[in-house]
Amino acid sequence: MAGTAGGYVYQTIDDSRSGESGQPNQSAQVDLMTHPDWCEAEFCSDTEHRSTPIIIDPVTLGLYAEDATSEKIMVEIRCRASIVPPRVAYAVGRALVQLGKYANKNGNGDGRDG
Repeated sequence: MAGTAGGYVYQTIDDSRSGESGQPNQSAQVDLMTHPDWCEAEFCSDTEHRSTPIIIDPVTLGLYAEDATSEKIMVEIRCRASIVPPRVAYAVGRALVQLGKYANKNGNGDGRDG
């Protein structure tokens, strides 16, 4: 049940579905052994791993890997336009550099940061 107090929003957590008192609800846990640490379960599927997307409208960027080769990290780029303003291009470029560095260091690259 949600409410407000002093400008803050609070929510009462109903943990009646958990097993024993103080024990986590096993049905709500994600099996971390099958997902890479960068994978965000709500964005991936049974066959693909995806990170939380970086959205710089109209461009969406993120890390991607197929389940069968989850150690092969790629950078996924989706764009709804073929022309973007200069500031968008600059921001996308900086985000691509960071994603590329991470994928190169932790995935199938040569392990270097840059």
